[in-house]
Amino acid sequence: MGVMIDDSSLDTQSLGLVTVGDVLGHVTRDQRLVVQLTIDGKEPDLNQIDSIRRCLIRDHVVFMETADPAQVARDVLEEVDHQLVTARTHSDDAVKLLRQGVYNEALKRLSTCFGAWSMARDSLDKVSRLMKIDLNTMQYDGSSMGEVVQNFADQLTRIREALESRDYVMLADTLNYDMQPVARRWSGAIESIKNGL
Repeated sequence: MGVMIDDSSLDTQSLGLVTVGDVLGHVTRDQRLVVQLTIDGKEPDLNQIDSIRRCLIRDHVVFMETADPAQVARDVLEEVDHQLVTARTHSDDAVKLLRQGVYNEALKRLSTCFGAWSMARDSLDKVSRLMKIDLNTMQYDGSSMGEVVQNFADQLTRIREALESRDYVMLADTLNYDMQPVARRWSGAIESIKNGL
């Protein structure tokens, strides 16, 4: 049988690789991230990762597609930045609509913002784990990244409180005066991380 990594056949015998887990270890030592794995042409159930790792490669055809983790992280953060720009536009629209009393449409725009903000937070968490970045020690604009993230989360809490109390004046003010500078700082922090990769 055989093992293919991207477009190249891997000489597992000379490397002493016996199991799929051995091959995965070999790939990660080369600072590569496995983005697709097939065994005999089928994607295995990753919930069974322990049995997959023990699978003997001599009995199967194994294919792994890899990527540079830093490039994956940069791509994710680029998409996050794009989503945050879109969220800023929708947030501005929501503020205008709130001030005009068009609440249902404003809340629809705000829903889009929450999706983008949530995705940004989740993506930053995943990128920091992937790249082994400690957000509490990394600095941006005089604060730790952890503080920037917390400040962003605090504003989201204020927005939620305004929504729960149906205080649309407070909501508009929070979005316009408090969230905008925090969101700009959040974008700058993400850009800083992306440039450091």
